[in-house]
Amino acid sequence: MLQCAECKGKGLCGLPRCPILSRFYATLGTKPVSSYAGISPSLFIGSYGYPEFSGGPLLIDDPDNPPLWLSEGRSIDDIVGIRARTIRGKGSIRRYTDNLQEIALSDRPIEVDVAFERPVTFDLTFDGTIAPVGLSGAVKQLEVTGNAHIDRIVDRVTSDTDMSATEACAALSVSDIDVYHITRLFSAGLLGRKRTFVPTRWAITAVDDTVSTRLKKEIAGYPPLEEIRLFSGEIFGNRIVCILVPGDWKYEMIEIWNRHTLWGGDEDVIVQDR
Repeated sequence: MLQCAECKGKGLCGLPRCPILSRFYATLGTKPVSSYAGISPSLFIGSYGYPEFSGGPLLIDDPDNPPLWLSEGRSIDDIVGIRARTIRGKGSIRRYTDNLQEIALSDRPIEVDVAFERPVTFDLTFDGTIAPVGLSGAVKQLEVTGNAHIDRIVDRVTSDTDMSATEACAALSVSDIDVYHITRLFSAGLLGRKRTFVPTRWAITAVDDTVSTRLKKEIAGYPPLEEIRLFSGEIFGNRIVCILVPGDWKYEMIEIWNRHTLWGGDEDVIVQDR
């Protein structure tokens, strides 16, 4: 199932052309540019070269907000197009600490001016964790020109340097701050007692684990089920079925990839986790 993450368009699947790269090229509408004036909805911190890693803003005139895309009924082609046009700025975090943290704090995309060292290039970032991005460029100058709109609970939690990162994630989650925003704050070094920038992939894992652990404790306090319940849904060709059964807390997750699908190859693939 990690073939695409390992291959990154090298053709290891045996297909004449990588289907992921094909869709990106088909929707790539951004010409090489040496500067950008628009909104930045998020940021990306790389893990390569840790602890001296680089990072920068994500630049796209569209909110980087998957729940919003779903509520607006965006198609998979719409989303691929957004990702293909997104520019990932790269540079020294130390040079742009304040600017990146201001982008992370804002619950709305914020206006920025960015100058690149050279025109941006196609540079697909794709793996099993990080959302794909189509373009990248080394940042020569970054300036936040808009005003950040900061939720009151976000301002309170990020200002509290005596609160642990675990407590901060829990407080934000309870206050209905979505995990995407919490991840941005965590990655930008705005949560916890010992604060530092955290690579985006690590921040995603840490926040998901912290929030789910809190939810598990909350669920454990609910009265037990007296009947089997079934919930299901489907989106973008993915069908999800959740079966709740009376009994002690435990779970089993099964993923099925049909034959000749992108991840399935020539055989049906079944992955199980407990």
